[in-house]
Formats: sequence, structure tokens, C-alpha cells
Amino acid sequence: MSTFSCVVATSGPAAAALGKLAPIGVKPTGHALGEKLLVDVPTLEVEVLEGLARKIVEATNAPAFILLGQTSADVYVVEELSTPGVTRRLEFSRDSEPQWTLTGAPCSWEADLHFALPPGELVDALADFDWTDAELEKVRAAHAAHDVALLPRLPPLLRRTFVAFTESLGVDLEHPGATWKPPGLFARLFGRS
Repeated sequence: MSTFSCVVATSGPAAAALGKLAPIGVKPTGHALGEKLLVDVPTLEVEVLEGLARKIVEATNAPAFILLGQTSADVYVVEELSTPGVTRRLEFSRDSEPQWTLTGAPCSWEADLHFALPPGELVDALADFDWTDAELEKVRAAHAAHDVALLPRLPPLLRRTFVAFTESLGVDLEHPGATWKPPGLFARLFGRS
């Protein structure tokens, strides 16, 4: 998978969420459903994803996550939305400076993102990025405490880290439980499909 664009409905179980989302055009894919519902959305437009996520939040009365990424370029967006709107947004771009752009107050799930890999695998990956021994010791301590604030700096977001994070959310990027397509031109012009 090189590009993905989806919204996670965090209310569970997924089958119950799917029932609430049918009126907004979310359709099952036939893949097995778990605790959370992963909705595949064929767009790279964050505004479209946010619009769907707001509808999901409203329909399920629970937060939703936007997951957008292009693994070949190591560019990712993770955004949590709740009733008032965007709660937290993390953007990572391998080739940008700075690599991380953070919006909103820190959330507990960020530790699950940054520490999604086992400690040895994370440390080995960071050693490849020229992190010093002192920094790697701080990473080990931060991982053991599951505390992002203890990190000397935010680690790069790798594909395997991102996939492990989505698995911790209870979804499989390769097998979304549902799909949603933005309304076409005819539907936007005439209010129907």
C-alpha cells in the first residue's frame, strides 16, 4: 500500500457504527468487521475527509480519526475530531523542515503512535537516522514510561510505525470495513445521486 485515505469511527462495535453511517452513504466492503470501523475514502483532500469525519462524529456521538498517508514519500496526517471539531492534528513529512507539524493539545493516543513499535525495533530504526546513544537511551526510557514528553525529539514516522498504530486502533488498513465516495457533480448540483 503506498497511499491511503480513510476515517476511523471509534464507536464500537463496527457493525453498530456501520448501521448508523448508512444514511450518510457509508457502505460495507464485505471485509470482516472488528471493534472499530475503518472507512476507505478515495480522496487526498483533507477537507473532504474532515467533512466525512464530522458526519461520523455526529452520527455515532464518538470521536473519529482521519488517517491519510503516502508511504513512498513518508508523508502522513493523523487527525482526531470530536464534537467541537479538530481535537489534535499531527502531520509528518520526511522531506520537510521541520518534519512534524502539530496542532491542538496533546492527546493520550500520541504515545500509541510514537511507541507503536517494540522498543528494540524503534531504537534500531532511530539508530539508522543518526540518533546519538544518549538520545536512544532517552527513547528507551520514554518508551518504557509510554510518555512522549520524555523523548529528546519526535522520531520520524515510518510506514511500519504507522501500520502498527492503526492496528492498535483496532483497524486494518489493507481491509477497510466500509467505503464512502464523495458526492459526484450531479449529486452536488441537484442534491441526489
